[in-house]
Amino acid sequence: MTASANSWDEAIKQAPIGVFRSTAKGKIVFANQELARIFGYESAEELIEQVKDISKDLFRYPRQREELLEALMERGEIRDYVYEAKAKDKTVRFVAISARKVEDADRDIHLEGFMHDVTEKQTAENILAEIQGIAYRCKPASPWQMEWVSTGCRELTGYAKEAIEDQRPEYGDLIFDTHQKEVSKIIEAAIEKNTTFTLIYPIRTSNAEKKWVFERGRAVRDGNDHVTHLEGVIQNYNSHQNAKWYQRERQEMRLRDLNQNLYLRRAMWWAVFVVFSLANLTMLGIVLAKEIAGSLGEQTFVYCFGATVAEMAAIALLMARNLFASHEAMKPGPQKREEREIHGGAIDAGTANNRPKRTRRNSVTPRAAPAPK
Repeated sequence: MTASANSWDEAIKQAPIGVFRSTAKGKIVFANQELARIFGYESAEELIEQVKDISKDLFRYPRQREELLEALMERGEIRDYVYEAKAKDKTVRFVAISARKVEDADRDIHLEGFMHDVTEKQTAENILAEIQGIAYRCKPASPWQMEWVSTGCRELTGYAKEAIEDQRPEYGDLIFDTHQKEVSKIIEAAIEKNTTFTLIYPIRTSNAEKKWVFERGRAVRDGNDHVTHLEGVIQNYNSHQNAKWYQRERQEMRLRDLNQNLYLRRAMWWAVFVVFSLANLTMLGIVLAKEIAGSLGEQTFVYCFGATVAEMAAIALLMARNLFASHEAMKPGPQKREEREIHGGAIDAGTANNRPKRTRRNSVTPRAAPAPK
């Protein structure tokens, strides 16, 4: 029996999770090696000796231990209570504690339980909480069943995180029917090319509101190069940063299109000018020849000459006006609402410079723009 008890005690001391026992007033009675490691101490003995008051020495905010004690006294136990701990070197760590209230034979109250370091996990969750939208992991095929989403899910979709993860509803069903095929097409193309995808499309929230979202993601592959799932972020497209980004993309695309057509327009108008100028110069030459020959009267000559010059001037002015309009069109200016609100579509990040593909503005189906889902 003694050998068994000693074996059990040794297992607790070497357990990969922090084990403790303390008084209600804040003095550690027992700790194992893992608990000492969590708080940056060399050994359990050093931890027990140097920590005089748990609230002050191991809690960044002593009030958190008071709250923990209140919950323990009321319910008798707590599970996975996360608090900001203060290590020996004064660094801050996130620790999850599960404990229960115990009374000994003298009716003195002790706390005993487990602790584990959740700093990395908590830091990641804090970062995700700052995202104005959701981070996700989903199956790599429509209807994009979500395996995990971050806590911003309710704010973006109106549905709880648990509901989306349980496929109530499936995320793909939130995407408007008019855009589902285009979303699938762009994601499948990105998976095939092993590139990032970016999308802008509308979803239907829980209260039937239409909301445009911006998505950027990629496929994750295993060691055999098989796609296991998709990971990415989905944000409200109406947010300032996304709107600003897409406005710049649309403006640059518009300028590129105008620049490509500018040379053609110039060539066309110069050709028109040259043809009409040659025609008018020929007519003017005939008029001058007849005048010299004396077959035209002075009044008729002035009329023909004036009309020819006026026609040439009108053509030159028209050409100059068109070229000036082309230059003005290339200057940045306020964008129209229909240019800011795209009727679907996405940008394939595998294409040059991640720039949107040009599509017809009034198309009913989604277009090419920055890529999400």
